[in-house]
Amino acid sequence: MLMIGSIPASAQQKEPSATSSGSPIITIFGDGGVGVGSQGISSVGFNLERAYLGYQYKLNSHWQAKVVYDMGKGDDKSIERMGYIKNAEIDYAKGRWKLNMGLTSTAQFNFQEKFWSYRYVYKSMMDQCKWGNSADLGLRATYQATDWLSADVSVFNGEGYKKIQSDKAMLYGLGLTIQPLQGLSLRLYGDMRGSTDTVSQYNMAFFIGYKKQSWRLGAEYNMQLNHSNSEGRDLQALSVYGACRIADHTEVYARYDMGTSDGPQSWSYGHDGNTAIVGLHYQANQLLSVSPNIRINLPQSGNATNVYACVSAKINL
Repeated sequence: MLMIGSIPASAQQKEPSATSSGSPIITIFGDGGVGVGSQGISSVGFNLERAYLGYQYKLNSHWQAKVVYDMGKGDDKSIERMGYIKNAEIDYAKGRWKLNMGLTSTAQFNFQEKFWSYRYVYKSMMDQCKWGNSADLGLRATYQATDWLSADVSVFNGEGYKKIQSDKAMLYGLGLTIQPLQGLSLRLYGDMRGSTDTVSQYNMAFFIGYKKQSWRLGAEYNMQLNHSNSEGRDLQALSVYGACRIADHTEVYARYDMGTSDGPQSWSYGHDGNTAIVGLHYQANQLLSVSPNIRINLPQSGNATNVYACVSAKINL
């Protein structure tokens, strides 16, 4: 880091200070609604799902720094709000290269999440199933080989942004993004999270999407081998989603997820099942987005169907 810190000092001398700029980061996800299960009303109320507060500073055309604080809840059983540092990174970009260093976003499902576009309504499938972390401590390098092909390689702790490094095992990832035709995108990604005393965990993701001016359609198929570094516990997941603009600032969208697993059923029920989402997205202005939506979940562990009707909202500055 001392070596890195010495570079922008010389870069600042070469470029005028007028190129420097900073801006705050404020993003808030929330919703309110009613959930209904086999026993009647299962949940009701308002939720503050996420609040990202931070600041990004652009030194010049090559160097940028960002710090983001993430306020959300703890694990699935926790009812308390907890805060974490989500990003604390330095980014460098020049020519065809881009380098992200520090506590930065991972590449496992970032591309799919941006294509889905409704993170404030529902996470992308791998994130929802906790197959990986949206941010981690390490390095990610991206090379734009041609106008239609880019590659990224990453080395992370593998613990995510909520935990410190607890062992010597690391996570190594490699991805390819292919855009051979206008509007068509393909994404191939794989990573390996090692272990000091058990088998390694592997993730593989395959995505294809097509986007036109007024509509888009995407599909992803994902596999995870040796879930949580436990041999023989394998998962598969399919997610299909699309959206269509029906008026100025208004889109309708739908999504279907299906998760299956191999191995003893006693561990996999939380990952197996089907989820369907349908909703309406309205972009009120640059600050506020609103989405009434319905989510239907049919878990593999029983015949009960859970329905959650709500209005989701996003504030973004």
